Amino acid sequence: MLSKSAFNALLKTLEEPPEHVIFILATTDAEKLPETILSRVQRFNFRTISPEDISRHLAQIAAKESIDIDSDALDLIARHGRGSFRDSISLLDQVQNISESKISRQDIESMLGITPDEMIEQLLQAYQANDIKTTLSVVDNAEIKGISAESIANQIIYKVRPRLADEPQLIDLVDKLIEVSKSN
Repeated sequence: MLSKSAFNALLKTLEEPPEHVIFILATTDAEKLPETILSRVQRFNFRTISPEDISRHLAQIAAKESIDIDSDALDLIARHGRGSFRDSISLLDQVQNISESKISRQDIESMLGITPDEMIEQLLQAYQANDIKTTLSVVDNAEIKGISAESIANQIIYKVRPRLADEPQLIDLVDKLIEVSKSN
């Protein structure tokens, strides 16, 4: 982000640009740009990339760079990149040295502090059975492993979303978890 005086200097240049200059401003926080700047530019909003496309691209990179990583791990990296090639490639770069053997989904989960799928399923089963003791035990175990409540909430939402049509009783859970995610 630029300071107010820097934005004013940019505005002056945007109002009277040299003929041979084209400015390209790229940001993920367009709402932080002053209205005086936004009113003088053409705006193009780009969509995020699908996790499937990112995973395929990461697989190509891994093959070219001789990174031994399984497809589940690549899928998890792609999902965690949230639609950004740059962020996903950066994660792949970070994980390439975490294991002497083939990099697995568990390696990625551990590195990123992500709740293992088994733990998420335990939480969902405990929720549906109204088993508070098991729920608290699983959450305490996750906390000991350094997994944040926000991370657990986001993963449950991701896991439950495709099941909502078949299991509408989970809608209330998703609503509550969205509130948890927003509060952090």
